[in-house]
Amino acid sequence: MSVASIEKGVNELEGIKSLAVSLNDSTAIVKSDVAKMDLTRIEKVIEKRGYSIKRDGSN
Repeated sequence: MSVASIEKGVNELEGIKSLAVSLNDSTAIVKSDVAKMDLTRIEKVIEKRGYSIKRDGSN
């Protein structure tokens, strides 16, 4: 798995405005149109690629 794999999967979802993935610090910052996208769909795409989700507590 790679950054490209995560970017491809998440960017295919409707409503994604921007995405920044870093394996160095294990983060993905996603900006989306909340009317078209929910967090659960993004999480499922990332988990499908073998990564886990950790929330930063700011949501």
